[in-house]
Amino acid sequence: MFVIWNLNIGIYFMRIGIDLRSLQEDNIAGIAYYADQLTRALLKADQDNEYFLFFNSWHPIRIKDFGEATIVHNHWPSKLISLLYLLRIHPGIDKKYQLDLFWQPNIHFIKFSDHVKNIITIHDLSFIINKSWYSLSMRVWHNLQFVKNRLKSTDHIIAVSENSKDDIKNLCNIKDEKITVIKSGFDFQVVNPYSGNEKYFVYLGTIEPRKNLAGIIAALENIYEQHAEYRSIKLKIIGGQGWLNRNVFCKIKQSKYSANFEYLGYLPTKEKNQLISVSIALIWPSFYEGFSYPPLEAMIAGKDVITSSAASIPEIVANKAIMVDPYNIKDLEQAILIKLAGYHNSLSVEERGEWQELYDWDDIAQKYLEIFNKFK
Repeated sequence: MFVIWNLNIGIYFMRIGIDLRSLQEDNIAGIAYYADQLTRALLKADQDNEYFLFFNSWHPIRIKDFGEATIVHNHWPSKLISLLYLLRIHPGIDKKYQLDLFWQPNIHFIKFSDHVKNIITIHDLSFIINKSWYSLSMRVWHNLQFVKNRLKSTDHIIAVSENSKDDIKNLCNIKDEKITVIKSGFDFQVVNPYSGNEKYFVYLGTIEPRKNLAGIIAALENIYEQHAEYRSIKLKIIGGQGWLNRNVFCKIKQSKYSANFEYLGYLPTKEKNQLISVSIALIWPSFYEGFSYPPLEAMIAGKDVITSSAASIPEIVANKAIMVDPYNIKDLEQAILIKLAGYHNSLSVEERGEWQELYDWDDIAQKYLEIFNKFK
């Protein structure tokens, strides 16, 4: 281990690398949001260790200010360097910078020297649980990661929920003591809501099969057919286009009530939060999640949530949401009708503050540092 010994306080200082390739996209959401926020909290909390932030792109990229951390921008084409890492040809990423520990906020192609301690965060194993949720190219990408072998060889694994930890243990045969659960941080920027009388539900998230947007559309169509008084209520769909979503957009286009389904795409944080703040509720019946940002966003905004009883979601929302079986359209219909009939279980102002504290990024960073320091 490359260390610096401080004679005054007797502490080893490490050189820590962080994989920030997820931040190279223009739209920051999901894992990229997690990596960005937690890295900043780590740099703020840790005044002892030295940090190196790794990016890789053949093209110029916009790298935000990370203070005194060393930015390492490798200009190899991403596909080429991934291939070299896969074939174990490219030198270990730590060589030039004499790293002691490397943290990956998500699984990605990488190569280290044997002495470097490796910590990886696993958000979910949906790509193992149901391959049909992913495109062919994504399934190939996941297969080439050899996830089960990677997790066996890594020094420590951080799971973002108890559900994800159980999946890692059961699907990858990993011992309990090798996994630590540290829930994601989260913050919600309170904004002045839009004015207006439009009534709508909101869906927030990438447009992909796992999110069950097609189920929301089907449930609302049935309600429109059976309850004319609700036909003016819309669904605003917020999120980037993911994969295997052609059937969703075809379903919207062909619907008798297509005007009620408004796709807004990816929105800046302020505009997104304004729309959430004046919605009737969030509808989010995902089939599977390792962690769940959208329900938290709606709950902290003081809105009700209709969501799924699957995977980690009950763990996140506790008893503060209407829970449904995501595979049962009738169940979802009934939940929507219950909300439209006046059901209210949203967080009070005091509760919103308490929930926000549960997901404080500074606290999450301190928990990570405890894990990092075990490898000094």
